[in-house]
Amino acid sequence: MKTCLFTVSFAGFWGQHRLSLAESIDKAAELGFDGVEIMAKRPHLSPLDWSVDDCKRLRDQLAERGLACAALAGYTSFTAGASAAEVPLVEMQIDYVGQLAERAKALDCDLVRIFASYERDDQPVTDQWRRTVAAIRECCDRAGAHGVTVGVQNHHDLGVCARTMLELLHEVDRPNCIPMYDCWTRTWPPPSRRWPA
Repeated sequence: MKTCLFTVSFAGFWGQHRLSLAESIDKAAELGFDGVEIMAKRPHLSPLDWSVDDCKRLRDQLAERGLACAALAGYTSFTAGASAAEVPLVEMQIDYVGQLAERAKALDCDLVRIFASYERDDQPVTDQWRRTVAAIRECCDRAGAHGVTVGVQNHHDLGVCARTMLELLHEVDRPNCIPMYDCWTRTWPPPSRRWPA
């Protein structure tokens, strides 16, 4: 087993002290971690700010500190913007995941983490499910071209409990698609929404 620090811990989102990506990497090395999971959005590694060449330089910096990049952590919800169907938000997110896969390869990393879709009350769940499955399949196909796996993490979304996550991944049916487990979800869904035994 190898230990890994997720740089979101130092992003300052919850009132804690904010560290830059470089400072987060230094802190992970100082604390004795084997690697880092890098938050793939501002203020850390956004494709808007980090080119593939920048990521190659970052790979060398990680190696100098004795760290590996275990994953790039992408942020997706394929039902986002469904009320404005003329805006191609699903396509934008698929492109984002493809760009993360390119950067992961440059970092000698073979994993991009994504979320599925936040469940909406204004659309049938079956429509949301189909949209999500199709999007994850395309993400996997684009990531696979770079030798990268897509990890779907359960996170307040359609695949939040273990049974629905397994069903989702079964339907996605891509060899480079794996589950990633967020341990707080052991308590989800609440008893009123749990599947029958």
